[in-house]
Amino acid sequence: MSWEDWVDLGSLAADLGSAISAQVPGWGTVTSAGLGLASTASQMVTDVSRDGLDKRDVKNLLTNVGFDLFGLVPGAGLTAKSGKLVKKLVGWAPKVMALYSGYSTLKQTPEIMKAWSKVLSEEELTLSDMQAI
Repeated sequence: MSWEDWVDLGSLAADLGSAISAQVPGWGTVTSAGLGLASTASQMVTDVSRDGLDKRDVKNLLTNVGFDLFGLVPGAGLTAKSGKLVKKLVGWAPKVMALYSGYSTLKQTPEIMKAWSKVLSEEELTLSDMQAI
């Protein structure tokens, strides 16, 4: 994973913390806005470092700052944060699926290696060997 991915993951954690703290009246709302703005700033940095500054980056910045400031309205915190959270979770879904797929493959590595060694030594393959390959 690149450093931008790690910053994005931190930004997601800040947004989750922001959504949780939004449920606490008073200082929780202020904390929520602060975490949300920090998340927005880090997201902007990674967006610009990936492909330079463009109109989409500015639009995302303004939209996310709007969500963060709307979260200061008492009772609107979770509603305001849910839009940012859903957008980030959807963005991370392919990466999580790739990690899970890689884990599933690594979990079966002994069977795969055994099957390939049979292929290389010209031994007879079983059905489970073929499935492993």
